[in-house]
Amino acid sequence: MLPQRMYASTTGFVLLAVPFFILAGNLMNTGGVTNRIFGFARGLVGHIPGGLGQVCIVGECIVSGISGSAIADAAGIGQVMHKAMVDSGYKPKISAALIAAASTIGPIIPPSIPLSFTGH
Repeated sequence: MLPQRMYASTTGFVLLAVPFFILAGNLMNTGGVTNRIFGFARGLVGHIPGGLGQVCIVGECIVSGISGSAIADAAGIGQVMHKAMVDSGYKPKISAALIAAASTIGPIIPPSIPLSFTGH
C-alpha cells in the first residue's frame, strides 16, 4: 500500500501546475511580454517620485496574475526591472532586494501555486 500511495501522490493533476507556471514565466520573458508589461506599468506609475520602484511592484503584480509563481516572477520580469533600475541610478543590491520583495506578491494573487494546492 505504501508504494501505491507514494506513486499516487506524485501523479496528481495539480502537481503539473508548478512546472507550467515556471514555463509560462520563461516564455513571457523570451517572447517579450515582460518588456510590454514593464512599459505599461511605467506608464501607470513611472511619473510618481520613486516611480521606478513602484513600477517594479505594479509589474510584479501583473506578472503574478499570469504566472502564479514567485520564482517565475523574479526570473521573468526581474531581469528587465533590474537592468532598468540600475541604469536609472538604483544600487544593484537595492534593485535586487526590491525585486525579491515584490515577487513574493505572486502566491497571494490567483491563480497561484499555493491556491492550486489548497483546492485539492
